[in-house]
Amino acid sequence: MAVSTDPFSIVYDALWQMVEDYSGFTDLVNVGNRLRFASDIRDPLKRETLTNDFPAVGILANGHFPHLQRTSNSSTVTSRFIFMLVSGEQQLDRALYPITWEMLRAMTKWATRLQALTWETKTFVTLAKPIDSSEIFTEDTFLGSTKGILGWSGRWDYEVEMQFLTADLNP
Repeated sequence: MAVSTDPFSIVYDALWQMVEDYSGFTDLVNVGNRLRFASDIRDPLKRETLTNDFPAVGILANGHFPHLQRTSNSSTVTSRFIFMLVSGEQQLDRALYPITWEMLRAMTKWATRLQALTWETKTFVTLAKPIDSSEIFTEDTFLGSTKGILGWSGRWDYEVEMQFLTADLNP
């Protein structure tokens, strides 16, 4: 896999690393069911899903909100991501709640993991936080239709705030 050099990709990769470094998460979600949208796998979504394709977790991009020249010498960007979970289970306590809980626990490491990231030799992440969550019972998910496999899906909306010297952003 190519090394990411832009801050958005660096943060995305670090979010995955943050949850994958935590055994509470990795014990519950098989490697093949961790859907990375920035990797060597060209099409991470499966065309056909089976019961062993669940639970599945993906981190989705959900937009960037730049604030150029926020101060006299700095600019900020708030990037939003969605941690999406498809449980494949009708019972809340089989996959949805345990995995959601373990993802939240993994997110507590943001200060050490994300604040250490660098771009152009400077740290840039100033804050990361979950901002919202929701659950729904359905067979239609971000994976597409699960072919009649009913179950709970959940999401964490997550914000990462980044700050840069405006002069460093100039091409």
